Amino acid sequence: MAEPPSRRRVLPLAAALVVLAAVATALVVLLAGGDSEARSALDRFLTAWEAEDYEEAGASTDAAPRTVERELAANRDGLDGASLETEVLGLEEDDDQATGEVEMSWAVPVIGEFSYRTEVQLRSSDGGWAVHWEPGVVHPELAAGQRLGTEREFPERAPILDRKERELVEPRSVVDVGV
Repeated sequence: MAEPPSRRRVLPLAAALVVLAAVATALVVLLAGGDSEARSALDRFLTAWEAEDYEEAGASTDAAPRTVERELAANRDGLDGASLETEVLGLEEDDDQATGEVEMSWAVPVIGEFSYRTEVQLRSSDGGWAVHWEPGVVHPELAAGQRLGTEREFPERAPILDRKERELVEPRSVVDVGV
C-alpha cells in the first residue's frame, strides 16, 4: 500500500529541520569559541566535588590539594553526607582572572534541600587555570576554620493541661527499675 502524498513530503521536511538545527548549533559553538579554559577548569572542579572525588577537586585548585580535600570532605560530613548539585550561572574572564557564579544545591538527609549562590574565583598561571581556594567557594559566608553543618534543635515540650488549663503532668525525675 502506498503512503499518502502528504506523508511523503512531511518526513523529508522533518529530517531537513533536524539537520538545520544541528548545523545552527554547531555554528553557534564554533563562532562563540566553545568553552573557555577557565570554564573547563571550573567544571572539572565542580564535577569532582559533586562526585566526592576530593583528590581531583583539590588538584584543580591553587591551594595545597590535601587541605582542600579535607575541607570539602568536612563540609559534606557536616551536612550528614548530603549530595551536591552545582550549576554555573555565568563566568566572567579578565586576562588571567575569572569569576564564576555558581548555584549550589544540597540535599541533606532528614532535613531536606537548600541552595544558594556563591562566586568562585579562578586564576591563570603557566600550568593553566585553577580555582582560587578559599572557604567562600563552599559558601559565601564561611570564614577560615568554619564549615557547613547541621544542628537539630527540639523545642521544649508544651504543658499537658486539663479543661481548666491546670497542668496535669509536671517535669520530675523518673527512676526506671527493672526486675
